[in-house]
Amino acid sequence: MKIRLGKRVIASVEYSSNPVRIGHGLRFSKLLKKGTGLLMTIPRESRYWAMIDMFFVFFPIDVVWMDKEKRIVDIRRNVKPWRLAMPKMKAMHVLELNAGAAVNLKIGDILTFSIK
Repeated sequence: MKIRLGKRVIASVEYSSNPVRIGHGLRFSKLLKKGTGLLMTIPRESRYWAMIDMFFVFFPIDVVWMDKEKRIVDIRRNVKPWRLAMPKMKAMHVLELNAGAAVNLKIGDILTFSIK
């Protein structure tokens, strides 16, 4: 699946709404290839359920949280291993990218992707 901001492709991502996969996230993963990431969707907008932990993730990432309209509600850049990160507002979609990949994104941007 491709994530876009307007016509520009931000990343090609693996997608999951599976609670087990979401809970696992990027644990024990190798560094993401350039231009790739992980997109996860939780059942309803929430701050708590959209929180991520970086336990057993051995590289920094950028995290982008989006609401049900796919509007960016929060961004954390360069989240280090062994940390927690919770969005400032309720979110439904969580996008994890290589550190530095979200440099051109800002709160309020609307990303496009289609979930099949």
